[in-house]
Amino acid sequence: MPIGNKEGYKDLVILKEYTHLIKPAVIKAGFDPLRADDIKTTNHIVLDIIRKIIDSDMALCDLSSQNPNVLYELGIRQSLR
Repeated sequence: MPIGNKEGYKDLVILKEYTHLIKPAVIKAGFDPLRADDIKTTNHIVLDIIRKIIDSDMALCDLSSQNPNVLYELGIRQSLR
């Protein structure tokens, strides 16, 4: 899911969807939700994101905004898992 707002989306709608819909559902299903902006390390963020994409038990992707980064990350996940 994109980190920031995208053209055609109302302000903060993506964050609201994550905070109020996706995150509680993921927790209720017994998983630990994590977005790229939740990662608080000093490593190169791209390496951390790719590592999480590959190693996570589940990946949810919001493709509604056709964000190129999200599509690329989904391709990595599909090709390696």
